[in-house]
Amino acid sequence: MDGSGVLDTLRGPDEAGWIAVLCGDDASNSLALLLAASRAAGRSILVLDGGNRFDPYLLSDLARTSGMGPDLLLSRILVSRAFTCHQLHRLAVSLLPRAIREHRPALIAGIAIDAPFHDGQVPHREARRLWREVLDALSAASRSVPVLLSAGPPPERGRPWLLHELLRRAHFRFRVERREGEVVVIPHSPMIRLSGGNFATWACRCARPNRR
Repeated sequence: MDGSGVLDTLRGPDEAGWIAVLCGDDASNSLALLLAASRAAGRSILVLDGGNRFDPYLLSDLARTSGMGPDLLLSRILVSRAFTCHQLHRLAVSLLPRAIREHRPALIAGIAIDAPFHDGQVPHREARRLWREVLDALSAASRSVPVLLSAGPPPERGRPWLLHELLRRAHFRFRVERREGEVVVIPHSPMIRLSGGNFATWACRCARPNRR
């Protein structure tokens, strides 16, 4: 499968009504960001960043590869960062509906969407309540805007149930792994290797550690 075919397969249909989740290796966060940005050619996208994973350098490379000016691409990506589960809850539950009405985005992306909820200082019951309300809000949003979410590997003392509940809400599920230097995406259909075309360049960047 060539690069454009991979992109079309992973990013889902243009119509609303679906949630896609990429999970597994930490590269799932970078890959989700790239896939979301690929939707910003003509309209804005909304990004909820739960793990401080937004990488403008990665997106600038994508823009140059695609023949678009980096500044133009970045101007169409509206990023909101959350550093605690309460902040992410407020973004998804209270602020997202208004942002959808104002910006009419092509896509909503949640990058490392589960990361703040692994905080052990937040009681288990409270974290579960907040997480379910976030998922309810994203499910409601998906009726009018496609939703793409990513969740990297949980920390050693994390909360595995976060991913389990997330996957139950998804219409499309993809596991991201690294094999012999390649980023491999395993959907419910046959395995996809990210190789060939310009997408191989983006996949290689996904495999690198994030810039801080």
